[in-house]
Amino acid sequence: VTQIRQTGHVAWKHGQWGSYTPPNTVMHPEGYKDPLQAGIRTSGHLDYTGWEALGSHKDNDSLYTVLIVLTDPTDYEGGELYMRVDRSTSTTSSDDEHNQRQRELDQSHPPMIIKPDHYSAVVFLSDENAHQVLQKHSGNRQTIGTEFWEYGDAPFGIMRPSPTMWHNFQRNHDWWNFQ
Repeated sequence: VTQIRQTGHVAWKHGQWGSYTPPNTVMHPEGYKDPLQAGIRTSGHLDYTGWEALGSHKDNDSLYTVLIVLTDPTDYEGGELYMRVDRSTSTTSSDDEHNQRQRELDQSHPPMIIKPDHYSAVVFLSDENAHQVLQKHSGNRQTIGTEFWEYGDAPFGIMRPSPTMWHNFQRNHDWWNFQ
């Protein structure tokens, strides 16, 4: 866990995310918190045995996602990580407006397709980077995925709690009766 936090800190420092004010200033008006000070929202082993792909999504309500690659890229065919900046924060705008903004972002921040090396790390801003695993044709792909967020470490066994769950836990000290 310490090494994963440190890896996130290196990306935070080099990416200057502490002073970065994203367009969604409601979420992070003073920049992003240092991963050394952030809590772990979830962490898990992602084994793609039996999975062909993972659809496009963002890790909403998290600050950073750290992926540690456990397999050599020659152990599987396909299964690349596709990432693109997606700063959409609302569903109130029309699809046409969203698509136009996304085209402009894609021109200034081209999407990336990467197949990381064995034991390498990929770190990105969770709520700004839509990502997916492209079609895997053969072999197996394995990673450890860890998401950091603004709150404390979620207890073991609680997968991706929402901010509401966290606040209710802080009030009631009971994960199982958080409503």
